[in-house]
Amino acid sequence: MIRIDRELDVGRPAEAVFDYLIDLRHLTEWQPGVQVAEQTTPGPLAVGSRFRLAMAVDLEGSIDLEARGEQTAVRIAASLQPKGMLRFAESMIRGVVERELPSALEKLREHLESKA
Repeated sequence: MIRIDRELDVGRPAEAVFDYLIDLRHLTEWQPGVQVAEQTTPGPLAVGSRFRLAMAVDLEGSIDLEARGEQTAVRIAASLQPKGMLRFAESMIRGVVERELPSALEKLREHLESKA
């Protein structure tokens, strides 16, 4: 199992960060491991909304936002479990995640701050 626990400071209000993150179309802009991200239930995001993500791993995670004036602390925690034959390459995948995560988070920051 691969675990991720990172914090990112973004120069945008928490409401703007939340609005960006709940729109799954943005996920593929900054997260290289996501091939498809779409909401499968109609209407706005609400309790019971369903999503489809296509990835090479099983993922369980959370994103927590903390408002800090006009800035927002974004905390990302996740556990990834490679599927199928990829489970034998877990250490290699861990290395890729550790290499790519900083640039993915920087892309997230850039996308969020460019919306200002």
